[in-house]
Amino acid sequence: MTSLAGVAYIGGVLDTCVREVAAHLNDTQLRCEIDCVERCAFAATRTRREIALVRLRCLRAEMERRQGARALATAS
Repeated sequence: MTSLAGVAYIGGVLDTCVREVAAHLNDTQLRCEIDCVERCAFAATRTRREIALVRLRCLRAEMERRQGARALATAS
């Protein structure tokens, strides 16, 4: 496996794991996790920063999904 293929594979696995965990967090926990990952992303080595950015993207996507679901629920 080339290093790029390895990074893509690990990124995909991480993406799936973070999505599953994020789905079980309440809104407060999710916001806290996003804040924590944002702080860590910029104080880390390149590899850890890349991992943090994958986590951050997944966590933000979950938050946006919840906000969209709430907006639809209140609109109907």
